[in-house]
Amino acid sequence: MPLSRSSVARLTKKHPHSAGLIRVFAPLLRAQKKLAESKDHVELPPLDTAAFAAGKPWLQARDLPFSPSLLRKAVTALTNTAGNALPAQKEAFTALKVYLRANPSAATNLTSFRLEGQLSQATAWAKKQKLPHDAAALLATLLGGALAQHVRTAAQKHTLPAWGKGYCPLCGSLPHGSVLKYTEGHRYLHCSLCGHEWQYARTSCPACEQHDSKNLPVFFLADTPEERGEACTTCNTYLLGLDTRKMAETAPPLDLYFLCMGPLDIMMHEKGFTPLYTGNQQRGPQK
Repeated sequence: MPLSRSSVARLTKKHPHSAGLIRVFAPLLRAQKKLAESKDHVELPPLDTAAFAAGKPWLQARDLPFSPSLLRKAVTALTNTAGNALPAQKEAFTALKVYLRANPSAATNLTSFRLEGQLSQATAWAKKQKLPHDAAALLATLLGGALAQHVRTAAQKHTLPAWGKGYCPLCGSLPHGSVLKYTEGHRYLHCSLCGHEWQYARTSCPACEQHDSKNLPVFFLADTPEERGEACTTCNTYLLGLDTRKMAETAPPLDLYFLCMGPLDIMMHEKGFTPLYTGNQQRGPQK
C-alpha cells in the first residue's frame, strides 16, 4: 500500500487523535518499504502444491529466507530512522546499532524473535546484554517485518493457487486487519508480518472458520462507518476492517490505518471480544 505524504496527511486529518502515532510510524514504515524493495537476492523454495492444497502455507515465518547483506542494511536504516522518529530514544537505538553491527549473529537472533512471535525474548535478551530493552523489542518488530516484506516482494512474481484459510498463504502469519475492495466488496485479509493480501470469504471467521452470518456481527463508530470491527461470537475474537469502496483513496496505507483505529479497538474490547492478532501469537494453524 502507498505511503505517500498526501495519504499520511489525509489520515492525520481524519484521525487527529493518532497524530503522534502517525508521526512516529510513517517514517518507520517507509524505511521498511524501501528495504522490502531492495534488489538483494533471496532464494525461495519451490511451492509444495499438495501441502499447500492441504492448508500448509508456502513458507513458515520462523524459516523465512533472507539475505545477510539486507539484514545489515536493515539494522543501519531502521536504527537511524527510529532514532530520528523517537528523539528521546536516539541513544538507545544508536547503542543497538553499534552492538548489532559488531555482532551480526545477534542481529539474526533479534530478527528471529519477531519471526517466531516471541517478542518477550527480545526484551529478555536485551536486558541480559545490558542493552535498552524497549528499543530492542521495537527493533526486532521492524527488522522481522522488513525482511518478511522483502520475501513477499520476491514472491510477487509467482501466482499462488486459491487459498481459503484465515492465515497467510505466504508465511503462515495471522492477519491484523481486513479490507473490502472493488464494487463487489471482495474481502481481503492483510498479513501482520509480510503484508501479503489474500481474498477471503466475507461471511467466515478467520480464526475458527465459522460461516453463519448470525454469529459474525460487524460494529461501527458513528463518525467512521467505513471502519469495521468484524467479530465472531463463536470464538469471541475480532478483526479490524476497512471498507474502501466509497473512499476517494482506494488503496490507503493499511498498516498505518489499523494503528489509528484505537477508539474502535476500545469499543470491541468493551463488548468482550479479543483481537485475533495480538502481536505475540502471530502464526495461524500449521499443517
